[in-house]
Amino acid sequence: PKRLVITEEHVTSLTELLEGHEPARTNFLGMSPSARRQYAGLYFEVKSEEARARRLEKIIDRLNQGLKAT
Repeated sequence: PKRLVITEEHVTSLTELLEGHEPARTNFLGMSPSARRQYAGLYFEVKSEEARARRLEKIIDRLNQGLKAT
């Protein structure tokens, strides 16, 4: 399977999805560009909307704790 190339657009989209989720959004924005790309990759690598919704919940939980993607 071909790996998804994460662009700045992916990172921007995830930033928008984090609107209203503090401190997750602030923690995300404070991370290095590579860490933000890693989180965007975790979200966008799954195809279905259901899987993305579950993944977003996990991402928000980790970001609320100030944790990196892995």
